Amino acid sequence: MILLQVSIYPIGDCKIDETLNIFWDNLKRKKINFKITPLSTIIWSEEEMTQKISQNNIKKNLHLIEKDHEQVLLSVYRSYRKAKQSSKAVMVITTTEGKEEDVKKLLNFL
Repeated sequence: MILLQVSIYPIGDCKIDETLNIFWDNLKRKKINFKITPLSTIIWSEEEMTQKISQNNIKKNLHLIEKDHEQVLLSVYRSYRKAKQSSKAVMVITTTEGKEEDVKKLLNFL
């Protein structure tokens, strides 16, 4: 499971609300899990992927998990690019990945 903490900051005199709304709307359209906090947007991968793969098959199916994580990152990047068309902004991402139960513990703190 992957967890991203994404912050988008305006450059100069831009309407950050409009930029963030475009970003969040695009994530919704792509069916990406996210939670808005006062300082960032928290994004995580679908739980189904890791649930489908038993502990014994993780090594054998690692490529499926990696593809899922890459898809989440690509969706976030594309959402940012779309949002950035409305105004200048930069994006900062903090990323972690691990076992579902460990990542869920992090989600509980937010």
